[in-house]
Parts: sequence; C-alpha cells; structure tokens
Amino acid sequence: MDYNKKVEEFHRAFQRPVREEPGFESEESKALRIRLLREEVDELALALKENDKLEVLDALVDIQYIL
Repeated sequence: MDYNKKVEEFHRAFQRPVREEPGFESEESKALRIRLLREEVDELALALKENDKLEVLDALVDIQYIL
C-alpha cells in the first residue's frame, strides 16, 4: 500500500494543495495546518499517557494526513 499516494488522494479530494516542489501555502492554510497539528499532538500525548494503542495510532495517522 502506497501511503503517500493515499494522502495525496485525500488532499486532492478535499481541494488541499499537493505540491510537486517545496513551497508555502496561504497564511490561512498554514494556520489551519498548525491548529490541526496541535490538536492531534495533544491527542497523541494523551493517548501515550493512557497507553491507548488505538488512539496513538489514530493520532499518528491523522498527523500524517495533515502533513
């Protein structure tokens, strides 16, 4: 399974930028990514603290899609 391809398909489905070259998004998009990443990292920290493997996996997958 090509996870990068799956993430790319997800981003395209939700009209998120998919770049071929490194670059920056709009300020609004950057702020959204930062907000979503903070939320997922907080969820990851809680899941790790509670030794909840399923929630750890969920947070890690969500982070991959946000990135």
